This record gives sequence, C-alpha cells and structure tokens, in this order.
Amino acid sequence: MSFYYESTVLRAGDEAAEMVEGGVVILYADPIPDALESVSVVHGPAKGPEREIRTGDVFSIGDEDVDVVAVGDRAHENLSTLGHVVVYLNPDDGTELLPGAVHAKGTISTPAAGARVGFRGATP
Repeated sequence: MSFYYESTVLRAGDEAAEMVEGGVVILYADPIPDALESVSVVHGPAKGPEREIRTGDVFSIGDEDVDVVAVGDRAHENLSTLGHVVVYLNPDDGTELLPGAVHAKGTISTPAAGARVGFRGATP
C-alpha cells in the first residue's frame, strides 16, 4: 500500500539522535517552536494524512520501517494540524499511551536531511 502521509526530513535537532537512540522519535513540521527544535526531526509535509493512523500500519524513515502497535486518540489531529507526532519505539508493556503518541515495534536510526518519512498501511 502507498503512503497516506509522506514528508521529507529537513533536519534533525542537536539532541534528536540521542532521543532516537533512546527510542523516541519526535516529528515536527517546519516551522517548529524553538523549545522543540533541538529534540525533533523537522520535516516538510508533502502529502496527507489521507486517513487516520491505525494499529498495524507502518512508520518509515528512509529505508527503515517499524510496525505501529498503538495510536493515541490525538495523534491524527496533531499530525494533520502541526505535522507533529511522537513515536515511542519498543515501549515496555504497560507504558501509558499519551494522546498524541504512537507506539511502534522495531528500530530506526536518526534520519539524514532528504530522507522520506511517512505512514503507510501494512502490506498484506
């Protein structure tokens, strides 16, 4: 299935790599509030979201994919209005799902400028 939300990484903040290594990917579309710049992967939305994020979807950065296992009830709204979502990688069982967050299983690296970032439906 094709991407229902697609964007391009513009830059990663100074502390974004540390966040990603710790299992937290903070996506925020440009323009970004100064307070979030250093910890975020800043991107320029190109498409979508054409539908809401769902459990079973795939989150991609560059050529790395992780499987979405839970979606907060405000994740779609935040992605639509701000280009903002926080993806928690491999959270422990029982970790609280924050309203604007997505939980996913897998690993990804800090993306370079120009990498594609997005959400797509699971491939059958």
